[in-house]
Amino acid sequence: MTRRFVCIFTRGAQWQTGKPVFEQALGPHVEYMKGLKRAGTLLAAGPFLDDRGGLAIVSAASLEQAHEIFGQDPAVATQVFAAEVHPWQALHPKEFA
Repeated sequence: MTRRFVCIFTRGAQWQTGKPVFEQALGPHVEYMKGLKRAGTLLAAGPFLDDRGGLAIVSAASLEQAHEIFGQDPAVATQVFAAEVHPWQALHPKEFA
């Protein structure tokens, strides 16, 4: 059974201060995300518009597997980003009525 997990990417130790997110060394990260999308693992992702990082949602069998997925992200491995992973459940808008 797969579950959903959210990763909140924040500025890591190697984040280049003074440069916005689109000027950081994130080419390998973008390619990694594209690979996850092609594999059907990545459900949604994108940067925060305040240049403080971003968010990604993946399907994985366990929290451990989600940590492994995000730990292999080049931006996390090189500490441009730090990754905080949480189990997550999407709710349908009708559930808020």
